[in-house]
Amino acid sequence: MKGNIREIMKLTVLGVLCILLVGLIFPNKTVGASTPTSVKVIEIKKDSIPESDTIHIDRATRYNPTPEQCDASPFNTADGTYINPTALANKEIRWCALSWDLMDDAYRREVRNESWAWRGDIKFGDTIEIRSESKPFINGRYVVHDVMNGRYRKSIDILTHQSNMYPRLGVCKDMIIIHKAD
Repeated sequence: MKGNIREIMKLTVLGVLCILLVGLIFPNKTVGASTPTSVKVIEIKKDSIPESDTIHIDRATRYNPTPEQCDASPFNTADGTYINPTALANKEIRWCALSWDLMDDAYRREVRNESWAWRGDIKFGDTIEIRSESKPFINGRYVVHDVMNGRYRKSIDILTHQSNMYPRLGVCKDMIIIHKAD
């Protein structure tokens, strides 16, 4: 009996130490003030957004923070923000990834030296609004924290927890418009 209690105590102490270590390694990388606290579908009137402020997207998909769909550290976004899996599962965060051509990032533009990449109008941390007539469940505001693989152009990938994949989006290729939210 005493051996079991000691084993449980060791595991408890080890668990607490792991949590503290994660906090030291990833300080200030939790869901912050830029994250919407509630999620709702926003209906956007067709003519409410000036054409000059819109970006037409050719492709919209969903992605999950898994090594198969991201990389070896799927809960760390391209801008260094940590994805809280519980908040994502509870739909407390609405984040997305954009293709390189839509993003504006001077550092990556210099490092990558691609003529087409990192010269867009949207920066990490910007809130964008999405409008799709055929898939209204994706309409609303999202914070840009991630980027897609470099092979995609004019594309958006919506961060979704594995348990929240319905209704299905698939590869949506209808007219999707995004713009920077105020």
